[in-house]
Amino acid sequence: SVNRLVLDSLVAGESIEEQTRILSADGDWLLATPGQVSIVQKQEELKSFAEEIGNLAMGQKQESIPFEFAVGEYHLTGTIDNLYESGLLLTRIGTCRGCDVLGLYIHSLLLHLLPDLNQKAVLASYDHIFSLDGDVASKTGLTLERLLQYFVSGCQNPFPLFVEPAFELVVQKNKKSKRVQKRPEQKALDCLKNKMDNGYEPEWELLVRGIPVESVINEPFLNLTNEIMDPIWRLVNGY
Repeated sequence: SVNRLVLDSLVAGESIEEQTRILSADGDWLLATPGQVSIVQKQEELKSFAEEIGNLAMGQKQESIPFEFAVGEYHLTGTIDNLYESGLLLTRIGTCRGCDVLGLYIHSLLLHLLPDLNQKAVLASYDHIFSLDGDVASKTGLTLERLLQYFVSGCQNPFPLFVEPAFELVVQKNKKSKRVQKRPEQKALDCLKNKMDNGYEPEWELLVRGIPVESVINEPFLNLTNEIMDPIWRLVNGY
């Protein structure tokens, strides 16, 4: 996205002129002065976030690294991106989501299988900065092989874990406030309904078609939330 390109340019210290040239050459931005004015506006929106990322002192961005290894019964190949001199950096231009925290954990698992790389993995969003390092599976009991098993299962049959509602549940469950709050299960249900009512997740509508939405927050959903999202959330927060 344009926001992503402008943020990366800010973090890299590129000038407005250089940003305009790159975006215009790719057909992503207006040419000449109007483009520069628009980029200045984007810069102002993202400036404080870019400064927070700069304060992480991750160093220069590095080339992507291909990998290939066996994980239990699975053969895993691909490339790992977003590498910097001081580790791996993931960013969310917005508030943190469940998929971001899960992605951070999976990247940390991958880094552990690539011992020649810096093992630090960082997630930066508008409201959180999380960092993982080392053998995270030994702290949660949740291995890469187990997640791959769930991934394959989800490709074959509907998978009962909805990541964002599960994320809302564990955030609510682990809050330290003593004020009267919604039940975690209700937060998960509210998230599910909100995303479906606003058309954010059309795939979910297909999955729950013909059944009450409330029935999605069931025992399999809760069990997977407790196995996957809860230990990851507790780990990144140091609980």
